[in-house]
Amino acid sequence: MEHAGVASHRRGGARLLLCATDAGGARNLAALCNPAKQRGWETFLVTRKALAPLFAEPGSLFIEDLAGGIEACIREVKPSAIICGTTCYESPDREALALAGRLGVPGVAVVDEWYNHLLRFSTRAGRAFPDAIAVPDDFARREAIAEGVPPEICHATGSPSLALIAGLGEVWRGSPPALPGAMKETEGATVVTFLSETHSADYGESPGHSGPLGPFLGYTEQSVCRSILETLGRLPGKFVFLYRPHPAETGFPEWPGHPANVECRMVRSGPLHPLCHHSDLVLGMRSMAILEAALIGCRVASFQPGLLGPQVCTAVRLGMVPLFGDAASLSGWINENRSKDAHRKARGPRPDFARPDAADNILRLVA
Repeated sequence: MEHAGVASHRRGGARLLLCATDAGGARNLAALCNPAKQRGWETFLVTRKALAPLFAEPGSLFIEDLAGGIEACIREVKPSAIICGTTCYESPDREALALAGRLGVPGVAVVDEWYNHLLRFSTRAGRAFPDAIAVPDDFARREAIAEGVPPEICHATGSPSLALIAGLGEVWRGSPPALPGAMKETEGATVVTFLSETHSADYGESPGHSGPLGPFLGYTEQSVCRSILETLGRLPGKFVFLYRPHPAETGFPEWPGHPANVECRMVRSGPLHPLCHHSDLVLGMRSMAILEAALIGCRVASFQPGLLGPQVCTAVRLGMVPLFGDAASLSGWINENRSKDAHRKARGPRPDFARPDAADNILRLVA
């Protein structure tokens, strides 16, 4: 039986199916919706209910509601082309691209990171590449090819999501966003926002353990959170610590007995970038959100105490933020940058990965 949302979209013309069930892919595909419509595509968007706030699309289809999953949706829509996000695990995104290949429908994967390229195209049956892969810049393209992605299908297009964020940063220079509710009543305190991730679930919680994405990293979001709180507790003055969980994070941080000079607040909802913009300091581990915070001009750093294995934080590798591996060096950086009058890093020209024509470059791959 046809899903009501699919039926309501049916008209003539070229149809473009967009599928993203992970936050990074969803942000990129959200930035493709309007440009695709302007090009005359009839668009169908499939995502998860939890990611709906990232989209302004009133007719989004939720994978949880689709009887028969993404395959049934594709067979009903009969798209002229499919564009998907990518994930490091089995997902409807991968399934959609694999089905596109079997049906002879042009398929494009939009990669939102600079590492783990091959992992995004691995299936139980082996490795399956789409017709084209869009990566953020030439650095990412070189890395992907070095991992084994065929160069003829790998294109440095720019990131639609990061292009929009860079544009926000430019606007906010003269007209800052409204102060988020979570930051009310913070006068006289240094506001530190922590961008969490799901490392415990993804990589294990202790040495010798591992998770679906690999072996223990040497730290978890919980251990990093505790270390930051301990560091703040040794510094003079008052702090407000804002814990921003990853969209897939369902638990709560363990901060019993936190320092007396630190007030902890959970900020589970609301736009991320205004929160970062109004924070005095932003700390993360290796997520894309660190790069996004740097793009809008925040004072931001990567803190990865006890790191085991390679350094893969994109913002660090691109030279956009400093990396700290111990509490002493982090403490020095906080002291140097905590003042609300401290000089923010001057914004230079847009990086190539945030180029304004990124969305058009991707859509041209299925034109």
